[in-house]
Amino acid sequence: MTLNNLNKVIDKIKSAKLETQPFPHLLIKDFIPRSLFLNFADALPNYNDLNGENVFTQSKSETKKSIFYESDLFKEIYSKNKHFKEVILIFKKIEKSINEKFGVEINKYIKKEFTSSKTNFSCSLSSCIKKYKKSAHLDRREHKFHILYYPQIQKNNGGNLCLWKSNKKKIYDVFPSKDKINLTKKILPLPNSCVITLNTPFSYHSVTKYLGKKERKYVYAVYDFPSLKNNYEIKQRKKGNNQNIYWNSPVKVLSKRRMLKFINE
Repeated sequence: MTLNNLNKVIDKIKSAKLETQPFPHLLIKDFIPRSLFLNFADALPNYNDLNGENVFTQSKSETKKSIFYESDLFKEIYSKNKHFKEVILIFKKIEKSINEKFGVEINKYIKKEFTSSKTNFSCSLSSCIKKYKKSAHLDRREHKFHILYYPQIQKNNGGNLCLWKSNKKKIYDVFPSKDKINLTKKILPLPNSCVITLNTPFSYHSVTKYLGKKERKYVYAVYDFPSLKNNYEIKQRKKGNNQNIYWNSPVKVLSKRRMLKFINE
């Protein structure tokens, strides 16, 4: 990893505008220096290349396949391609800058005993095809931050990232009813754009149906609060992780029907 590329990414984070509505997030265009971005995009496997026990197919529609940081296939690409390795290392190294950027918001929503907790880095690489979509939801509760980085997407063909606002509640629903949330922002992901989000009890987001012929590829990187090691196993990822000991507000799955819809769409 070159310090020049890392420093350029850190400068992007420092200069980006922190949005607090409907929840704390950054939207950064041209996130990775162009030459590295292009080489990274060229190194990514295609949807049909993602096969075997190391691959996670999230839903019955089979419109998305993912490989995780802990998997043999991910490690193989990481070890063989220096551009792929450099981008992943950049994501590992920028947590301090992200914490500094979100400092006020961290103290507002995360329990005091966890605000300075050491985190675990993990990430995945996903490829989505036509008809991929996701209903509004919260991400896994042990994530302190989650990052969506888009090295490849066909513009103006759906696959928009939607951010939803929820009124303050005693208990937040992991899979909310549409009449309980309001669409606040619709982000059209561009190649080499990045969305960094502080995971809160109300960081509701969804993805509109993707209609592009070109695959929608993205890196999902996270910094996790201390969690059981088996939470990173594929069988546990399919079940989800609904514990919530890190936030000031409680979160629960209040509708099994909406949960199953999310899993199966």
